[in-house]
Amino acid sequence: LIWEGSWALVELLRRERDSWLRELVRGRRVLELGAGTGMLGLAAAAAGGHVLMTDVASMTEESLAPNVRANVAAGGGCPSWTGSDSAVSSGSAAAQALDWLLPLEAQRHPVDVFAAEIVLAAECAWLEELVDPFVATLAALLAPRRASVCIFAFRERARASSTCFVSGEEVLRRLGRAGCDVRRREAVAGRPGMEEAAGGNTTQIFEVRRRGAGAGACR
Repeated sequence: LIWEGSWALVELLRRERDSWLRELVRGRRVLELGAGTGMLGLAAAAAGGHVLMTDVASMTEESLAPNVRANVAAGGGCPSWTGSDSAVSSGSAAAQALDWLLPLEAQRHPVDVFAAEIVLAAECAWLEELVDPFVATLAALLAPRRASVCIFAFRERARASSTCFVSGEEVLRRLGRAGCDVRRREAVAGRPGMEEAAGGNTTQIFEVRRRGAGAGACR
């Protein structure tokens, strides 16, 4: 299963010209939230990022970590970040469990998630039950002297009658309430043949920062 938000960010990484996202992750410590099978994180590593992909323990153990192992080569890597020498092209990749319902301070080993410079999050917050834990986790990661920016992909699924899906407007409102500034970066058209969702056939890409942090990290 490939979520449309992950596909959209991979497409941005693959652009031959003017790939601002590839330039953003290259050479930096990148943390992916809700990585799933790891397609986006591996693409970011191939683009030159040193990527720690995270998800809940069951997903990490059963799918994410095996996929990372299947796609890396020994040597290269960035030991100062992931403690691993698992290279993917010019970057590196590793996987680690991270549960948004648990305190981040208790989940800083073996890799310290607070050492990230960039956060990637693709369609992590479309169910009501996920939104508040996601927002709290991201706000903590973007605290002063931590990650500078999160690139957040969101595809609208909520309709007026929705009881479990959350609208993009509501997610952005809660991010703002948690002390984050959000700027829309661009919209990425969906894959051919993709089923149309409530918000159409596009994925919205946002930059999320702690309020007052500025925009220095994005080129």
